Amino acid sequence: MEINENNFEQYSIDFLENNLNDSEKKSFQLFMTKNSNLNTEFEELKNIWNQIETPQNIVPSKKMDTVFYDFLAKESSTKVTTLWYKSSIVKYAASFLGFICAYFLGIQNADNQKVITKIIPQKIIIKEKIEV
Repeated sequence: MEINENNFEQYSIDFLENNLNDSEKKSFQLFMTKNSNLNTEFEELKNIWNQIETPQNIVPSKKMDTVFYDFLAKESSTKVTTLWYKSSIVKYAASFLGFICAYFLGIQNADNQKVITKIIPQKIIIKEKIEV
């Protein structure tokens, strides 16, 4: 892929990450010498990249440590309450109720099936008599 102004930033990052092979590095360097107007943009990217690569060690202050540990102690001492609908007893009761409802619906459906099986043969007999 040829380097142009549209993909210049991606090649710059790859160059800074050392992800380019030797021929791509030479192509990038040649492109940079031909396009000196992009040198400032490349230098800005390089500066940003160097800042990202070398993170600053931030040491928390004593006050920050104290506030954090006080907050942690306060959080660990608070009582955790369980919501009523997340309780095991409620889950078991709901499951039991579901089984009972399914059982009674099944019985009701079975009674309806018996009525249908009684009606259907009578319709067939009546149909046969009408056709004769």
